[in-house]
Amino acid sequence: MKDYFKQIIIKNRVVNELFVNLLRYKNKASIFEIYRRSKLPLLDFKEISKPLKIYPIERIIDNNYYGLSFWLKKYINREENIDFYIEHGLFLGSLVKRDEIIWDSKGIITFSKNRELYIKEKCNKEVIKIGPYIHYADDFLTVDEFNEIKDKLGKILLVIPSHSIKGVNVSFDLNNFKSKIDEIKSDFDTVVVCLYWMDALNIEYVKYYSDLGYRIVSAGNINDFYFLSRLKSIIKISDFVISNNVGTQIGYVTYLGKPQMIFNQEVNFQVFDEREFKQRDYRDYKSMVKEKNEIYRCFNCFSMEITEIQKDCINFYFGLDQIKTGDQLKSLLI
Repeated sequence: MKDYFKQIIIKNRVVNELFVNLLRYKNKASIFEIYRRSKLPLLDFKEISKPLKIYPIERIIDNNYYGLSFWLKKYINREENIDFYIEHGLFLGSLVKRDEIIWDSKGIITFSKNRELYIKEKCNKEVIKIGPYIHYADDFLTVDEFNEIKDKLGKILLVIPSHSIKGVNVSFDLNNFKSKIDEIKSDFDTVVVCLYWMDALNIEYVKYYSDLGYRIVSAGNINDFYFLSRLKSIIKISDFVISNNVGTQIGYVTYLGKPQMIFNQEVNFQVFDEREFKQRDYRDYKSMVKEKNEIYRCFNCFSMEITEIQKDCINFYFGLDQIKTGDQLKSLLI
């Protein structure tokens, strides 16, 4: 029943607008909470990660996640709706979500030429490639705030663990990951763990990392306009980044000029919503695994240098060569 009503909203622009206006009315307190959180210190992860109901500034609901439309509209100095579906992160392989195909929109915004090819196979919508979305967000920290944190924490090893999503809890061998962190942390003054908001609310996770003496940060709730902005500053204060899974952060880290490695670790999924795992057919799954392994191979060892192979890899999947100026982006969207 939930999917039935969702399809009505997606396909009918008038119903979509009515639904968005209803959400704005019901969740109007969220807009004040978002701006309250925007004044909190970057290290105040507990307040930043609290649940937050969506206050949509865009008709296409998914465009509101992570502050994507908020920052793109600010970048081009435009108040009107963006009439394109924004893929909200890295999609590996040939999967193109049904929602983005059937949503009543002019087209789809994505990262790269590689991703455009997959989308064009599944639909005839216009595709706009804009590179890493984090480029379009402002820094969360001022220069003085940035310097204050660096003075306090020194040389930072940033850890970005694989994270849970709606309907799926993620787990992995924490001690095994810790062992890999231990191998390289002696070169750094502070280990900072960036937890996705759902995991930042997990008391056991927080206690585990805190007991190790790690500092914890979070970019905030999925419905927080300042998510991308915080993530940008979190990455920029780091000196090296280690992850244990391929995700959107991989492209953002290299784009922002930080060396990184991916520790190839088994990640387990406890599924509460089967829809998250029923989207891919065999080809989608096979192509996803192939591309994930290609990225792993480029980032499988510790090095303080970003190699040309790594840059080429990130350009292929994240479209570093597709970044647009304000005027270019405005002309494509209007």
